[in-house]
Amino acid sequence: MTAHDSQEATSTLKALFLGLEEEERESLRVALQKMAGEEVARRQPPSSKKLLPEPLRCGARCLDGHSCRRWPVRGKARCPKHGGLSTGPRTEEGRARIAQSNRNRALLKRKKKEEMKCDSPLNSFFKSRKTTV
Repeated sequence: MTAHDSQEATSTLKALFLGLEEEERESLRVALQKMAGEEVARRQPPSSKKLLPEPLRCGARCLDGHSCRRWPVRGKARCPKHGGLSTGPRTEEGRARIAQSNRNRALLKRKKKEEMKCDSPLNSFFKSRKTTV
């Protein structure tokens, strides 16, 4: 079927549709919607449940460099060997140590971000364009 034939068929159908009475148009509309709904239902998998993604593996880096292939603890991201059973720091001393570690990590990240900022002429050109617009 060529594009011309397709346009011709569309215009013929439109003329037929407009020539129908209002009740006939509505019944045709309902029938077409029902047919379209059945077509969509036929394309979907028979199970209405969402298919769950395959669970990921632990993924921690082992000493020899490969990723750990053990299953993670239920509800966690790591296997028991790589901290999946950890309950976190329990004492005030442990909590303070973790907080300090997080502060150090944030500081290093901020420094690295500042180092990556480039003061090249091209960068300053784009900065000046942003402020003037």
